[in-house]
Amino acid sequence: MLFSLRLQRWLSMVCLPLVGLGVWMALRIRGLEISNISAVRRRFRELSRSHSGPLLVCSNHLTMVDSALVIWAMGSFWHFFWRPSRLPWNVPEAEHLEHSRFLRALCYLAKCIPIRRSGSAEHRKAVTEQLQQLLGCGETVALFPEGKRSRSGRLETEDFGYGVGELATRVDGVLIVCIYVRGHHQEGCSTMPPAGDTIHAEVQVVEPETPHQGRRAARDISQQVIGVLAQMEERFFTDTRCLEAPETGHQARASLETA
Repeated sequence: MLFSLRLQRWLSMVCLPLVGLGVWMALRIRGLEISNISAVRRRFRELSRSHSGPLLVCSNHLTMVDSALVIWAMGSFWHFFWRPSRLPWNVPEAEHLEHSRFLRALCYLAKCIPIRRSGSAEHRKAVTEQLQQLLGCGETVALFPEGKRSRSGRLETEDFGYGVGELATRVDGVLIVCIYVRGHHQEGCSTMPPAGDTIHAEVQVVEPETPHQGRRAARDISQQVIGVLAQMEERFFTDTRCLEAPETGHQARASLETA
């Protein structure tokens, strides 16, 4: 691992109590909570014990704080304090940080490596190489396979990059973990989830297999990851409709009785 990344990792762990508490308080002040957080964290603890190698965490993307929601769902402060390699590195869009020194400092201490997606091929290659080095050292990296927030409010299954597949094919022993996070009142993309919303989270391990090599293998694996996230999204909406159905039926019966 490069010296600069080692230094950033060390500073992030030193400042973890302050940064972690601040982000958690901001989410709680917003009134957000994760409904099944105990089950999700238990699953990540099991993965941490059973897999000592690198983790590549892949999530859907609807708000500007999805990275914080994913980390919140993954584990508590003490989990990351005792297992610093499980606190994921994130890759935010550099343009969102240009006008705020505070955000740049916060992202640095939160183990972020900004990327300019409209930048040169050399720039994007340099970021990919850094992530590859981190995974090679057993670290955890979190990516949004879509590459951007979904404007439709649903997972973009046609327009996405192949960064996940590229990293998976370059690093031996990497375990891909998909996590779908979404508020029950989240309709489309936004800066923040709706105030007071309850966040749903689901975790699923992906074991991709591909007969291809090189770029075709990266594309194939990326498509498999997007497919798993799409299935998780469909389960979310199916479960949501099932939960709403009894209430709707009850309301209908009440209307008939009133009539």
